[in-house]
Amino acid sequence: MSTISMQDLQRDIEKHSTGVASVLNLCEVLLHDCDACATETECESIQQATRGLDRRWRNICAVAMERRL
Repeated sequence: MSTISMQDLQRDIEKHSTGVASVLNLCEVLLHDCDACATETECESIQQATRGLDRRWRNICAVAMERRL
């Protein structure tokens, strides 16, 4: 991958970091909201989605970092 492409990738990751963090924070808020998380199934679903997003985002960041090295 060229240097310009890696710089573009890094900028893109940085631009999306705030949005991903916001979504993860909102998921935490939902987990503590009795209306949004009224049943155990709903809570588990939110937790799974949160873990999945977090895992995928960390993987994206790790792969991008490996490519930079």
